[in-house]
Amino acid sequence: ALFLFILFCIVSSLQFVVCGWVCARYRASFGERWMGLATAIIWYVCEVIFPRLFPWTLGSPQIAWPSFAAQASIGGVSLISFQMLLVVSTLRERMTRRDRLFLRFSRVVALGFIGMIVWGYLDNERIEFEIKQAKKLRVGMVQGNLSTKVKGDINYLEANLDTYRSLTEELLQQQVDFVIWPESVVTRWMPHDQPAIVGTQYEVFPNLRVPLLFGALTYAERDRAEMMQAAEWFG
Repeated sequence: ALFLFILFCIVSSLQFVVCGWVCARYRASFGERWMGLATAIIWYVCEVIFPRLFPWTLGSPQIAWPSFAAQASIGGVSLISFQMLLVVSTLRERMTRRDRLFLRFSRVVALGFIGMIVWGYLDNERIEFEIKQAKKLRVGMVQGNLSTKVKGDINYLEANLDTYRSLTEELLQQQVDFVIWPESVVTRWMPHDQPAIVGTQYEVFPNLRVPLLFGALTYAERDRAEMMQAAEWFG
């Protein structure tokens, strides 16, 4: 674990090292002119091409600002990082540059920033409206909190199923439309290609009034028995 952590730190830091080195080379070759735009582009490229253990970028914290973060649906989170650096770098460069071309560029950056926020706000409002208009489905999730020894021992299977049935009955009092059990509820092997389980020995909850999704151990008859874990649909 320590080795992986050190490796993660080294790989993650390389992005900053490469970005800083490229920015320094740019400044040495072209001076401060358009340094803000160059920095934003260089960082964006580094953020896209560098592998990362966790999907965390400079723009990730902006999820707290939904109107601004909405642009990630267009170009990914790295687009947010690019715009953040572009705006900040342009403001810094604006303190020292007064030429007409850069003033026009600054206005374009400002309008683009404001435009993306307005678009993000309107897009979020559209999504919220569609959510409110969508058909509602009341989902009940059951967790028996069984010990590892109990839930993994087939001798406790019927007792475990009784626990889940009892908890499900309580949920049904809340008028749920759909029930989900954990992935390791049924520890008895079931055929992977079983077309239906209602009315068979594999039925886990006879006469249940709503659909049920639960996990079970299954096998497939092939050249050799292939055991796997699968989600079974009942309803």
